[in-house]
Amino acid sequence: MNIQNSQKNQKSVATILAVVISLTSTLVEAKEKPGYAEALYRDFADFSESDIAFDINFSEKKPLSELAGAKIGTLLPVPKFKIEFEEGPISLRGTRFAEIQGGADVPGDYDIRLSQFEEIGYPAYNGTYRLLGIKTTIENESRNHDAIELCWESQHHCVVVDSAADYINSTINEKRKLRAEAWSEKVTYDRSEGAAKASVCTIQGHGSNRSITHDKPSYTVRKTNSLGVLLYKGTIGATTAQVACTANYFGGCTASATSQADGSNGSAYHGYGVTCPTPRTHRATDGATGDVGYATGCAWGTRTIAYALGFKLSGSGVNANIVLDPNQGVRVATNAVNARHTCLVSSTN
Repeated sequence: MNIQNSQKNQKSVATILAVVISLTSTLVEAKEKPGYAEALYRDFADFSESDIAFDINFSEKKPLSELAGAKIGTLLPVPKFKIEFEEGPISLRGTRFAEIQGGADVPGDYDIRLSQFEEIGYPAYNGTYRLLGIKTTIENESRNHDAIELCWESQHHCVVVDSAADYINSTINEKRKLRAEAWSEKVTYDRSEGAAKASVCTIQGHGSNRSITHDKPSYTVRKTNSLGVLLYKGTIGATTAQVACTANYFGGCTASATSQADGSNGSAYHGYGVTCPTPRTHRATDGATGDVGYATGCAWGTRTIAYALGFKLSGSGVNANIVLDPNQGVRVATNAVNARHTCLVSSTN
């Protein structure tokens, strides 16, 4: 009996090794009907506003049962770099490559055994897998890395484990959800009432409106591993910025700028840490021009890092912008609003 078990284990290991060794030789161009992975990377590029591009090759779809109880870390090489970015509600900004020193930042998903999916209702006999070769291009630089797609099509469930993009499933799916819910910046106006003054001041380029308000609603962030285990959740606060115009005694216009934001908060689990710094604001006017901004957010990672996320001002006066100053390896989700408008005399009574 022990001999039979030993032979069975040797066969499973040999199968896994054969799969990994043949990865580069069996990948083909993705020309068939797009699957879960193709749609995932397509939306990744879409949310980044085409700052990043992916070319995907894949192996033939095979039964998941042939990998037995393999650990995902035996199927994917240790990553040499990460794809980092800052998250907005429906955007992934500032995509970039970040080097990994000594393979220290191995994804938590690498410790997952395929048998664990059975424990949450996704049996190996009902699943398939594809090994993926991903070519990622940011600006003029391209790099290659590996991923694996696991699917239980009859149960309408798939996940991708990507060696360079942690938590890609929950990140893209929550952006999809906010987009489907029509999350957007709201712009409202206050019209001039035509009071008996020497001049009426309005927002340039916005008709007869004397003030303009930009509102960004709050949104939630939830990061899970490939098994659906919650690692981090947070609420990123709402932000508001307004520029208003008033007539002055010299026949011209004066701008005023105001802003406000709710704070952000978050919780982390299973060895993760989170920090949500005090929101940062800037308000400046220069005669008829007003510039205002507000930013709030949280940072999280595999350890608690004090001041992992910082907001700072770049520039000064009406040319200032709030920018992020995160540490490498820390994931960031923010809600930032900016309003820069000029007032002008639109009519004389």
